[in-house]
Amino acid sequence: MKNSVIRKRQKGLTLIEMLTATSILMTVSLGMATFIPASFKNNDRNKRQIVSTQIINQVMEEINRQEFNTINAGTEPERAQNEPLITVLDTRGNDVSIDTTVSPPLVTGNTISMGDSSNPLTYPRLISMNNVNYRVDLLVQKGPFDQIASLSPAQSDNKLSDFLVPPALAGNNASLSIQMTPSTAIGYKNTTPFQFSSSCSGCPPERFRQYNWNFGVGEGNNSGDAAPVKTFSVPGSNKEVFLTITDTRDPSWAVSTRRYLTIKESAVTVEVIPNAPETGETVTFRATCSTDNNMDCGSSPQFVWTFGDGQSQTGQTVTHVYQESGNYTPAVTVTGGADPTASQPISVSPAGGRQAIINLNPGSTGIAGPLDNSETTNFQFETTSRHLADTGASAVVYKLNFGDGSPEVELRDENPNDSSFPSSNHRYLLGGDYKVSMTATPVGGTDTSPVITSTTVHAQSKVEILTSTTTVNVGQQIRFDTTALGTGQNPAYNWSFGDGQNQVNYAGMSYHTFAEPGLYDVSVQVEGGTRPSAVKQIQVVTINGTGHDQAEMKKITVFISPWTGKGNQQKINTSSVFFLGQAKR
Repeated sequence: MKNSVIRKRQKGLTLIEMLTATSILMTVSLGMATFIPASFKNNDRNKRQIVSTQIINQVMEEINRQEFNTINAGTEPERAQNEPLITVLDTRGNDVSIDTTVSPPLVTGNTISMGDSSNPLTYPRLISMNNVNYRVDLLVQKGPFDQIASLSPAQSDNKLSDFLVPPALAGNNASLSIQMTPSTAIGYKNTTPFQFSSSCSGCPPERFRQYNWNFGVGEGNNSGDAAPVKTFSVPGSNKEVFLTITDTRDPSWAVSTRRYLTIKESAVTVEVIPNAPETGETVTFRATCSTDNNMDCGSSPQFVWTFGDGQSQTGQTVTHVYQESGNYTPAVTVTGGADPTASQPISVSPAGGRQAIINLNPGSTGIAGPLDNSETTNFQFETTSRHLADTGASAVVYKLNFGDGSPEVELRDENPNDSSFPSSNHRYLLGGDYKVSMTATPVGGTDTSPVITSTTVHAQSKVEILTSTTTVNVGQQIRFDTTALGTGQNPAYNWSFGDGQNQVNYAGMSYHTFAEPGLYDVSVQVEGGTRPSAVKQIQVVTINGTGHDQAEMKKITVFISPWTGKGNQQKINTSSVFFLGQAKR
């Protein structure tokens, strides 16, 4: 992600000043006032609004990675001092088509490349959503503040608000990056010590730097060390580590960046064979260390086992015999590195007893959601039985009830004396804890009485907060969207913005404006399924100065329309970005 560089005393443009200084206030107010209810007027318009919002968020994020002088058709046109306004780029009239003989499809014809070599972009471009192709065009105009601000807004039936992309302001050439060990950016809960450091080009001398490390929600206090060591306690993927450096001589100067890492549950996995043992039976325990980070288990790991019955052993693979039936939690600790641990609960049955067992893959916990969503866990229920065929049964019939009201599934094992057993898969639409019951009935033989067992599945709901940017100006409105799984239909969304302001709605999206600079934890909890919650960190910055101090600005307008290839086609949405350029000297 592009560094967010802030020079608070550098003359720049804020959204508040734009709104108060120009007629954009009316544009934004009218656009926002009509936008929210318009998305609910009818289903067709709502669908178009959702699609166009997703496309615009994607395009705006890409534009935010560009520099002022790369948003053009390959060369930056010069504007004469007395020239009020020039068009830098306009792809709306370009004649293009789609080449479907390649994958992914390629746009051919009169296309224009923009951006630098590290972030090249081509327009008109093709973006496909929900099996529909959309054409995206750009109009880029350059000029002084008063000319850019006076431009008439683009017309559409659903206009999104104009907003300001936080830029790297002219005059601050600082570039900040974060380094970490392990470099894989993968660690384990309460185990892996991460060593952080940073490199900065254009920063003040080291003795004048003030560091502020933020390790994310639930990870304790920030750190002011230049190279902190941190062990994370909350598992998750794409966890943000945020660093801001300020100048002790000039608190208005700041530069910030972020890195992402993944924290897993444990560096060790445990395998138990058989997984439903009997008393007096030899059970094999095997531990495996992850290869993500050698530092977690060390170069010469030692494996120490406890079996839950007061006995212990050492070794990567060990055996043990339980003398009494019951529930046990064998565990292993790996010494020689970061001392990770792992455990695997088991149930030991009396020897010779008739058993029916449900084995769950990939485990008893997963994600609920639509059946066709790749994130929804496809639970596999493996049936197992012991001693049901000892009295001469020719087959065993298993009946599975998944506990969510879906039809019961019947499975038949025609050869109950071999080591293979039938299985069935199931997905849960709504998050919750489900009691799964199974009846195993022998067919034939002298004992056809059924054996009943059950287990619990934890199908968790999930929600994620989406934004087009994670850095905004004081007074700049930001939109929050969500994607939710397993929460049911029309649940309530409880929003907390971290500044004392809260909101409840049923739309799955919200708008907010922060009044003070700072780092805010924006959270949402969904009142459906297992009531999932999510948090997004938003950095709010202040840029002093007025728009009139900008020698040059650019307005980038995005046009979205169903694909026909031809220019000047029917638009379904537009959005504009004001991109700061060079301040007056």
